[in-house]
Amino acid sequence: MLDHTTNGDLRRRTPRRIGAALLAMTLAGTGYVLAPRRSPAPLGAGDRFGDGDVITVVVGTVGRPSLLGTVHAVLGQSYPAVELVVVDNAPTSGRVEDALKSIDDPRCIVVPEPRRGVSRARNTGVRHASGRVVAFTDDDAEPDRHWLAALADVYSADRDGVVVGVTGRVVGLAVETDQQRWFEESGLFEKGARRTVWTLASTGAVPDELGERGTAALFPYTAGEMGSGNNMSFRKRAFESLAGFDERIGPGTPTKGGEDLELFRRAVLRGGTIVYSPTAVVGHHHRADHAALRQQMFGYGSGMAAIVTKLFLDGGVPARALLGRLPTAFRMLLAPEENRFAVGAPPMPRDLKLIELFGYLCGPFLYVKAITVRRPGTNS
Repeated sequence: MLDHTTNGDLRRRTPRRIGAALLAMTLAGTGYVLAPRRSPAPLGAGDRFGDGDVITVVVGTVGRPSLLGTVHAVLGQSYPAVELVVVDNAPTSGRVEDALKSIDDPRCIVVPEPRRGVSRARNTGVRHASGRVVAFTDDDAEPDRHWLAALADVYSADRDGVVVGVTGRVVGLAVETDQQRWFEESGLFEKGARRTVWTLASTGAVPDELGERGTAALFPYTAGEMGSGNNMSFRKRAFESLAGFDERIGPGTPTKGGEDLELFRRAVLRGGTIVYSPTAVVGHHHRADHAALRQQMFGYGSGMAAIVTKLFLDGGVPARALLGRLPTAFRMLLAPEENRFAVGAPPMPRDLKLIELFGYLCGPFLYVKAITVRRPGTNS
């Protein structure tokens, strides 16, 4: 049995030991983040994209009712050389087969991917693509008839092959409920009306005719200014060099989002250029009810925080650069001047703003869960 003196010593030592352990963990973590890393090789220049080169559109789906409208919109493009790969991410349900039973077009193929997750489905779709460019949209979206033609215009104008990806504008197909109006007015998908070039390349390395250079306080680390996943495209060779989407991130994983932005960021950090083209338009079915919109807003927050966490855990120069911008990031998040959290911003109920902020808090933990816990039906 310990005497009173020993117990007193333990009580005095325990806080010091805990403090020392926390300090050691903090220093170790900081050292890990700041340690030098070998940078991956820069993306090489792409081949010249020519008129008539095939563009493959990949749509991952579990068979939502809106899928048929998406397929009709893709097959009805004015751009002549199009193929469509629909990836059935719930092949045992039969929903995709039922939704597309009226489609009889050799340009459309359906491939199964039983392992759940948007990133997995998209990567599977690219493996079946024959196009030199691969475009992505979702089963709750309907591209404008000239969507692919507008994407092709940018690739064709890229005489030096510096553009690895092109994104476009996303607009609401119907704004009928309060929830749809709140979402549309929040500007989450709106990236502006001018063609914008996002790159770290030196001035003169990217032709001026491709667009004006974009600037943003946290570029390229948060990447939301570059586009969104329901309207994006990549040169297939560049996509393969990047190893595609991170299958631990995105809808269908614990992080619930962020896979598109993480790939944009990775492409730019490897020396690639992404061009946003406002003439490449996709219509989107915004969430019409409150519960669905709450889930979506949480996913936006958790996905963003997850990809920032990944950047820190990957360490090296990007992590060190972002550390220096953390004060700016916190000011933008907690006291922004021109977004949906600000006084005078377009109205959005308080609970939707708070659920997105809650997603930011949960994102790091969800990313750690995604990379450490093996999910049933996966091979990771």
